Amino acid sequence: MNQVIELLKSWGYDPKVNDKGTNNEIIFKSFGSDNFTQEQKDKVRLILGWRLMEFFYGGDKQSIFVWKQDDRIEKALNASASAIYFADNSDYLTYHYEVVCALTGKDEVNENEVGTIYHFLNSESK
Repeated sequence: MNQVIELLKSWGYDPKVNDKGTNNEIIFKSFGSDNFTQEQKDKVRLILGWRLMEFFYGGDKQSIFVWKQDDRIEKALNASASAIYFADNSDYLTYHYEVVCALTGKDEVNENEVGTIYHFLNSESK
């Protein structure tokens, strides 16, 4: 989630995080629903994966609702993303892609997306 906060700041937003129990709300002033672009939403989707609940716009504020992290799921995702990233040529590679898809909520992922996931999960700023 910290990576999304930093990304929003780099786009000129001033995000705040509200703890909502089982999820967090990232909220920021966007000055119109069209100002937070589809391209920006797609980048947030890629970073958050399965943790993204929804985008919501009301008044002049944009909200991004995010499930709180579960370390066990993150470890499983990291294991499979690492196997793909380091070009594991085993018979299990197909299953690693299936695990990454299942845990990110995507129908399919390519090597670049897996690389992004791997770098995010293994960054110090996470």
